[in-house]
Amino acid sequence: MSGDIESGTCELCNKESVVLNRTYYHYDIKCKCHSPNHFILVRHCDTCVPKEPETLILNTSDLKTII
Repeated sequence: MSGDIESGTCELCNKESVVLNRTYYHYDIKCKCHSPNHFILVRHCDTCVPKEPETLILNTSDLKTII
């Protein structure tokens, strides 16, 4: 549904009951867990600025192609 507002706990500062923004980091890795490519989702409040993770952890059983 378009226009829905998500609320909950910020993954970065742990503030509770806040409106959450979503930031996606997409990777050119085909996997079973996401389609068509792997991504990481960070849910954060308005005051936090997310940064792309420095480490990417994948289960090899979730990969469609081996890198």
